[in-house]
Amino acid sequence: MNIKIKVHRTNKEDWSVKAYVSIVFDEKFKVTGISIRENSRGNLFVSMPSYRTNEVKSDGTQAYKQFCHPVTKEFNKELSEGILKAYREGFDEMEMQSGTDDLSFYIKTYPMGDKYGNVEALVTVIFNMKFAVNAIKIVNGKNGKFVAMPSQLKSNSSAENEYVDLCYPVTREFRGLLYENIFKALDYEKTEKVSGRNYKDIAKLVEETAEKVSLPFK
Repeated sequence: MNIKIKVHRTNKEDWSVKAYVSIVFDEKFKVTGISIRENSRGNLFVSMPSYRTNEVKSDGTQAYKQFCHPVTKEFNKELSEGILKAYREGFDEMEMQSGTDDLSFYIKTYPMGDKYGNVEALVTVIFNMKFAVNAIKIVNGKNGKFVAMPSQLKSNSSAENEYVDLCYPVTREFRGLLYENIFKALDYEKTEKVSGRNYKDIAKLVEETAEKVSLPFK
């Protein structure tokens, strides 16, 4: 899997955020909202895009969850090192290779019933069993079902707030392939196999690794 890294430096010395980063897997799927940050000891680390939840941690602070994250410790290390290398060596763009397999994906759906209005299901997609994208939604709209990718409210060039997708397919062909399989996955029972992996196996993997790959600013 080829990974293209793009680094956008903030050039603000007094900011803890030193750069914003986007990555593209095999020219097919893009992830934005990644940042390079500096902690109080002057060490750089990579932070995945996250959102604030309504949950409160034991120390009284607000809990955050990641929209997307590496699934394994090995890939977390590999990706973080690649991103930091691009930043430290002054590259605006850099490519890296992770394994020899082309981009593939596994899908886990969480049917919502009537819990969240027109949201029929939440979806997690795992690319090459290395990188998970959470908070994807299957929504019942006026013109039928559609897939909504993870998004955040941001200010545009006109200083107006609008929702912007953080992760999304790059090509029309891959979008069609991914969305078609997401809809198919929703029709399966959780014990059925999707793309050769059992739903329960995937759910367990996502839950375990989400705990292990914790937010760096926790």
